[in-house]
Amino acid sequence: QQVAKPTQTWEEIAMDFIIELPESGGNTIIWTVIDLFSKQAHFTACKGLPSAKKLAKLFMKHIIRLHGVPRRIISDKRVQFTAKFWREFLKSIGSSQRLSSAFHPACNRAAERTNAMVEQYIRCYVNLSTGKLG
Repeated sequence: QQVAKPTQTWEEIAMDFIIELPESGGNTIIWTVIDLFSKQAHFTACKGLPSAKKLAKLFMKHIIRLHGVPRRIISDKRVQFTAKFWREFLKSIGSSQRLSSAFHPACNRAAERTNAMVEQYIRCYVNLSTGKLG
């Protein structure tokens, strides 16, 4: 099923997590959010995978506050994105959700591609430094 492409910035976004990174300041996870129109991205360090409730707080602080409410969010089927709390939160703000499957990660290609690139950079940087980011 073909989905219409976004026509303006922050109308449609993709989100995912980069996991199992070298620890830096207690953080081992990066939450990535990519605008599918402009390809602008936000990266938020996390101490672990956030709960759906914590993710909603991060989403309001780092995305909605800066860009407004997106019309559609694409993500994988990680528990944070399929939790009842997250689904109800999206419904309450007027956003729809599209979940990609493990068999069709191309649905979330922008996030997957960005994550692979960022993860490679971080691992190289940590290996060249003292083991701490920044």
